[in-house]
Amino acid sequence: DGIPEFKRNQRVTARILAVVPPVQIGSPATVHLTLLPHLLDWTAQAKSLMQLASIGDRLEGEVLDYKPKFGCKLLCERTQKDQTLGRLPGFCAGPRLCAKDSDPPPSSVAAGFKTEYRVLAYNFLDGLVMLTRRPADLEEGVLVSIAELSPGEYVIGTVNRVADHGIFVELSDYVTGHVHLRQLTDVPLASVSKRFVVGSKVKCRVLHADAGKRTLSLTAKKSLVKDDFQLIDNANAKTNMLVTGYVSSIKTYGAIVSFFGGAFGLIPQKAMEIEEAPALGMAVRCRVDFVDKKKQRLILSLDLEKGCKASELLGKAEAAKAAKGTSAGTDALIGSVATEVRAVRCSKDGVVVRFTAANSSKTLLGYVPTAHLSD
Repeated sequence: DGIPEFKRNQRVTARILAVVPPVQIGSPATVHLTLLPHLLDWTAQAKSLMQLASIGDRLEGEVLDYKPKFGCKLLCERTQKDQTLGRLPGFCAGPRLCAKDSDPPPSSVAAGFKTEYRVLAYNFLDGLVMLTRRPADLEEGVLVSIAELSPGEYVIGTVNRVADHGIFVELSDYVTGHVHLRQLTDVPLASVSKRFVVGSKVKCRVLHADAGKRTLSLTAKKSLVKDDFQLIDNANAKTNMLVTGYVSSIKTYGAIVSFFGGAFGLIPQKAMEIEEAPALGMAVRCRVDFVDKKKQRLILSLDLEKGCKASELLGKAEAAKAAKGTSAGTDALIGSVATEVRAVRCSKDGVVVRFTAANSSKTLLGYVPTAHLSD
């Protein structure tokens, strides 16, 4: 659209992009500013991109320009039932325009060419979405981001590295998760089993998925992987419900049993004296003995006699919905203000909190690292 003209002494609104410290003591720092409209209205821009497209979505993109060393600049359309919901700019890097070790056909990068793309990430600085159209990335079921995963979700991956503290499992070219040593077997081992070798297939479930930090924690415990119900939120628990988790901590007052996505409960010390007490890291089948709805805390029991399956207490539809989980990324916008934040679990690394996002009435689980608790 051309460069706008500015007059001397004209007042403008700018956004700080970067502050470069001075080279010499006493010299002023260099402040880099921007007047680009989409960066001045940062919140609206981020909200617009995220409302029009989610990570992993498929969009039709039209080539606007192609630079051989860089890639394609695109204009994408988000459609639903033959209706255009909106248009947004995109960019597809050269290596993601075609299969590996090949060049894109000239006609496929010519201006006006249209085809299907998948969203890989948001580039808020340039106000566009990062895309791919590699055939392998467009196949059904292929993950392109951690943001596509929810706690409790069942996945199959390939071991690509074995370490003393566990194994790394590749779910796709873009997503790799970590299975801690304690999460490899129902009864924790002192070292990684020899059956976990590079190249072997592993069945897992998602324990925690943090797209912002690009961290993915998985469990390969058979009891958790094979169970037909995954507790991902204490709000979904019902009295006498049978749930499977693992002992994450042992205190003087009892054992903390963790489930998926930050859900957890307590087996009181008295109950552990009656039944055989599980060891740290061990998979354990429990019965929900009491639900504190106000504080959303669970008291668990090892006595399973009165226990009922989740499908019997919730109904099949509700149990399937609860087990599937809710990805916070779909209900909480990046940069939005969280209200009614309540700590539900503390550790030396941070605090698990329950909160309500500004753009949603749903109660979500979040995590605040220690470094972000205060200035």
